[in-house]
Amino acid sequence: MAPLLGYWLPRGYAQILRMIMAQGGAEWDEKVYELGDAPDFSRDQWLKDKADGLGLDFPNLPYYIDGDLKISQTMAIARHLARKYGLIADSEEANIRQDMVEYQLLDFRQALVNLGYREWTEENKQKYITEVLPTHLGLFSKFLGEREWITGEKVNFVDFFLYDVLDWNLYLVPDCLKDYANLDALVKRVEELPSIKAWMASDKYRSWPLFNKIAKWGTDPQDQYARLPALANKN
Repeated sequence: MAPLLGYWLPRGYAQILRMIMAQGGAEWDEKVYELGDAPDFSRDQWLKDKADGLGLDFPNLPYYIDGDLKISQTMAIARHLARKYGLIADSEEANIRQDMVEYQLLDFRQALVNLGYREWTEENKQKYITEVLPTHLGLFSKFLGEREWITGEKVNFVDFFLYDVLDWNLYLVPDCLKDYANLDALVKRVEELPSIKAWMASDKYRSWPLFNKIAKWGTDPQDQYARLPALANKN
């Protein structure tokens, strides 16, 4: 049987896991959980499975089940898959770069999650765009420098993590990379990887919504047209 990835309907935190598996040429199934409608946004579907435990030591979403192997927590799954498919650092210097980027990206990602879910006002949005976002982009652009990939000459799972966080921000500010040519080039480089390109053209690819329906941003179909204007012509 193919491994099973369990997660909410939105792309959310699980996208990096899909990217690693796609790059590794894996086949996988997904169990999709959905929130109920407002105002309760019930989680009954997930809470039932969570109560059953699913054999997970720490029942949470996302989870990954491959036979007797059962893992929860996004980055624990990501690291397992990265080792499995050879997308992890292979020297101490590369490991240090990989680990620093991973944890810095958790902060970068959380800043937009906080904005989308809890802090969404026009004032906070503008502060994020003019202060928070440029700070993160500047740090990552400087760290990447002239390298093609974060840890050297081959793609690493943190390149997919960086791509995903940058992609989230491109939905919010479509030209946010105009002053960061190396980050813009990395986004394009990831999208041109043959396995990733094929996955993005398949029915397994999920670009939207970014967040669950309880969020204040990242759920409305109109929001995606800024990043993917061609979709507006199809709707």
